[in-house]
Amino acid sequence: MIPADPKNILIIKLSSLGDVVHALPALRALRLKFPSARISWLVNRGLEGILEGNPDLDEIIRFDRKRWGQWRDCGAMGELKSFVLGLRDRSFDLVLDLQGLLRSGVLAALTDAPVRVGFTNARELSPLFYTHKVPVPEDDIHAVDRYLLATSFLGANLDDAVFPVAVNHADEVWAEDELGRLGITRPPILVNPSARWITKQWSLDRFAEACRVLSADGYPVVLIGGGEDTERCHRLRELAGLPLTDLSGKTTLKQLVALMRRSSLLLTNDSGPMHLAVATGLAVV
Repeated sequence: MIPADPKNILIIKLSSLGDVVHALPALRALRLKFPSARISWLVNRGLEGILEGNPDLDEIIRFDRKRWGQWRDCGAMGELKSFVLGLRDRSFDLVLDLQGLLRSGVLAALTDAPVRVGFTNARELSPLFYTHKVPVPEDDIHAVDRYLLATSFLGANLDDAVFPVAVNHADEVWAEDELGRLGITRPPILVNPSARWITKQWSLDRFAEACRVLSADGYPVVLIGGGEDTERCHRLRELAGLPLTDLSGKTTLKQLVALMRRSSLLLTNDSGPMHLAVATGLAVV
């Protein structure tokens, strides 16, 4: 039976950046429904920045997928065992698995929580680990609406989806100082030429053409992305034939949000930064 007033709630949404952003309204819904509950979030290490400082969240629990995926490493396995014991020691009475994969289903079960909620159509046999399953009426439902279905199942409804992303003063100062250092005096256009899947990547030739047109019209163009995107950004600079400002791999998630708040537009592939920009209210193409 689902508790009417759970005291200790765990959200499992490990990845990716865009999906974590999509799940923020679900967190808000839970907080409004259960104002006195302790709410924790289990997320992959490296993505915690998007959750830090969120007033609706009491604890961020980092899952070190890269480290603990090395099953032949005895040290890593020992750390994973301690991590699992730590999850159990927290005595969650309600776990909400928004990831819906085998890994997240197993982690939900390992918490030993009496109530574990997930989707009926979750993948990789993860529904086997749930005590309660949320029906999903449409396979192509948007991720935000899908996650809110789960909170509605718990009686937590939200009229308007909001995506609170907290940025501290140091990140705001960094963005101001960095734009000043670069000599950028008007809101720049950010360009993100990368995406996790090659099928989501627009041609670099097209990005280069767009950058040349924007630069010719006087718009400052700034390339963004993670550390794994620096090579693609370097190739874009060469194709464009311009000394474009490249901040790929040089910002934290919070610094990127602060930069987005000072920009006029994001030209991007379907990617985490795209969803982050929408959450901050930046115009997106």
